[in-house]
Amino acid sequence: MVPRKIALGAILLVYIILFSQLALGANSYQVFEKKLKINNKNFTVKGVIVDLNTKKLKMQTVLAKNQIGQVESLESMVKRKKGLIGINGAFFSAYDAYKEPYGNLMIDGRLIRKGNGERCSVGILPGNEVIFGYVKWDISVIFSTYSEEGTELPYIYPVHTLNPVRIPGWRGYTLFTPEVGKEVLYSDGYNIVVEKQKVIRIVYGKTSIPPQGFVLNTGSLCPPDNLLNSNVTLKIEPENQENVLWSKAYAVLEAGPYLVKEGKIIADPLKENFTHYKIKDGSFARSGIGVTKNKKLLLVTVNRATIKEWAIIMQKLGAYYAMNLDGGASSGLYVNGKYLTKPGRLLSNALVISLN
Repeated sequence: MVPRKIALGAILLVYIILFSQLALGANSYQVFEKKLKINNKNFTVKGVIVDLNTKKLKMQTVLAKNQIGQVESLESMVKRKKGLIGINGAFFSAYDAYKEPYGNLMIDGRLIRKGNGERCSVGILPGNEVIFGYVKWDISVIFSTYSEEGTELPYIYPVHTLNPVRIPGWRGYTLFTPEVGKEVLYSDGYNIVVEKQKVIRIVYGKTSIPPQGFVLNTGSLCPPDNLLNSNVTLKIEPENQENVLWSKAYAVLEAGPYLVKEGKIIADPLKENFTHYKIKDGSFARSGIGVTKNKKLLLVTVNRATIKEWAIIMQKLGAYYAMNLDGGASSGLYVNGKYLTKPGRLLSNALVISLN
């Protein structure tokens, strides 16, 4: 039989360990609700402040049901990723049959949507570094073939469209990855099927997408026969080498407008080609992400605000950099098992944070 003092000591030790773990988690983030008054208007702001210096902190972008065009509740995405905190992410086609996310979207180091670089993106780098800015990705597929003399003859195809769920009017070379589904969506055009970095078949019309590969649709251009069985390199890098930091990102989502840069308000919807009244000058529910000068992450929602008012709010909360996320019925913030702000719809994507 275990002596009673030893048993009590062991129980006490367990409680101390559990309490210290809970305290560690609690100290790494702080939930808040504030009433702010700006230009004689009252705002209810709800948010969470996360210490980016937390050792076990992990941030990740999440795709609904792991497939483009699908939707899922914010709570479900957080729980599925064993997260603690979640906020809605990039804009998406909420009113269409296919819920297509817009702009840059990178998940686990894989770029699955390509924006045109005119709207602000947020990127997550190793070490929980968070960056904001404009980035356009240069994507190309390189096929290594050889002449009869053994000279390498690479074929390079620049990718114009990445994982569309609707056929664009002009599509150029289109890349499909497993995130768009099990097969390409075009019933016409030539498809080069790549699995484990090797061309396994070239077909015309619909074809399946390998789980460990991709399909390059070349439209009416028939690929040369010597591409079959060739080695393949998929090259993805920022188009502007000044954006070298973005090449280190493992998670990226594009939304905008950019709200605060180096502590100054720079919100300008028209500059980022936002012409719809909901963004340009309307007052709606908003979500946003920002970082403070002392490396604290801000995930915030507000009941109703214009973009200019939203930028002022984020600045008042201490944001040194900040960006607007999708809003309206998409606006949602989930923390430790409950909603601070509950979205009015299912979502296409989200940003999820875990602390273990």
